[in-house]
Amino acid sequence: MSKVSKGRRRRGNHGLVHETNDEDEAMSSSQLPQIQQNNDETQSLVIPHTSGPSSKRNVRGRYRGKKVNKLTKNGKKIEIYLAKGMKRVVGAKARMVANECGNVLRSTVSLRDCITWNQVTAKYGEVMMRKMKDMFKPREGRDEVIFHGYCVMAMQKALRTWKSNLHEEYKAYATDELRLENQPDSISPEDWRWLLEYFATPQFKRDFITGELAPPDIVCEMQHARTKQGVLVWSDPQSQKIHGRIQQLVNEQAEVPVEEPRMSRDEILASVLGERSGYVRGKGYGAMPAKRKLNQTEVDSRVSSAIETARAEMRAEREAEREEDRVQMHIEIRAEREAEREEDRVQMRAEIRAEMEKEIDRRIKAQLGALMATLQQGQFQASGSNNAENSPVEAQGHVSFALAFLFPNSN
Repeated sequence: MSKVSKGRRRRGNHGLVHETNDEDEAMSSSQLPQIQQNNDETQSLVIPHTSGPSSKRNVRGRYRGKKVNKLTKNGKKIEIYLAKGMKRVVGAKARMVANECGNVLRSTVSLRDCITWNQVTAKYGEVMMRKMKDMFKPREGRDEVIFHGYCVMAMQKALRTWKSNLHEEYKAYATDELRLENQPDSISPEDWRWLLEYFATPQFKRDFITGELAPPDIVCEMQHARTKQGVLVWSDPQSQKIHGRIQQLVNEQAEVPVEEPRMSRDEILASVLGERSGYVRGKGYGAMPAKRKLNQTEVDSRVSSAIETARAEMRAEREAEREEDRVQMHIEIRAEREAEREEDRVQMRAEIRAEMEKEIDRRIKAQLGALMATLQQGQFQASGSNNAENSPVEAQGHVSFALAFLFPNSN
């Protein structure tokens, strides 16, 4: 739905919203700046056409860098820190640096002069970096180099975002008249008029039916060929040969069923032209090569293989530990059991010896008792009556001698 409006709502110097009429804004390139006044007596400045990057209208933008301007008064610089290995600014000033990269880009670059990043760096690269280094101060040495690379990366991203947002504003209205009436505040009127023409060129437009980008063979044709008297003329035979190979591959991919994966534009260019680290042939400076897309089956297979390998290694390690524990345990158990058995054997031999000694003592004493009784009785009978007085004494002497001989240690 088109946004129809006879006037535009603007913000004045104090942020007040007021109406401006298109008739008041119509100015030719030969007119001087005019001051328009509304009912609230809030002024709005309209800048005429200029040949170079023009000043933007005095309206509130998305980011003006006021805090940075305040901190960098009298030539002061804001100290920043960059993380090791991350190649970016960290800390409280990180967001400020990123925002200022975009602000410096938008306030310096005129899209009429350069629309691609390659063109921007060629014309405004040194100027933009000088502005950033005048405001921010990294640590000397390696951080200065990293800061330079970070600014390049951030500004390149800011350029893509800026052009994308401007294109969204372009698509929001049906006619150039409405687009001019609703000019974004991040671009000068002159650049916006030029950009409207640029967005309408066949080189930029997407397919009107499908809304898709032009295929890579058309891109190659636009970059390396021109039309002369209605005839397509190539810059060199090699470019024409490359175009033929790209066109053949595009036609082959068009015949691939929808449900099957197809090669992307970048993959087609890379397959024909090859690619280098950080650069896609045929896409210009700053175009990063697309990472190889893996289907879910391949991803699952790789993940499962990695998991299975890790599990196998863990199982082998655990089994080795268990085997070592088992061997050590067997050695300890065997030694402990052997010690217990030896102790039992010693104890048993001691007990058996003691029992045997007791039994021997008992039997010997019994036999000696019987022997003494027999001797005593026989001596009494053999002595007769004549030796009746000496027989008991002699018999007792024989018994004492026998006991002393058998048991020398007994009392």
